Amino acid sequence: MKGRFIYLLIAMSSMAVLGLIAIQVYWVDSTYTSRSQDFQSTVQVVLSEVSLELEQADLETKKREASNVSISAVSQQSLLVDDGAAM
Repeated sequence: MKGRFIYLLIAMSSMAVLGLIAIQVYWVDSTYTSRSQDFQSTVQVVLSEVSLELEQADLETKKREASNVSISAVSQQSLLVDDGAAM
């Protein structure tokens, strides 16, 4: 009887330890999945913000280039008008 009790105690303790290990594996897996999703979400937000900033910088550059072309075109026209009036 005493031998049976010890085997039963060992079996129950082993099952309890295996249950605790299974719970910890589940927690680690769910934490990893959650943090991975958080990381991916953060990366998407940051990439969107950087993309928006780059688009705005590109638009500002294009506006500056367009205004420079307009100013040089106006300058050339006034030169042409001035040259024509002097003749």
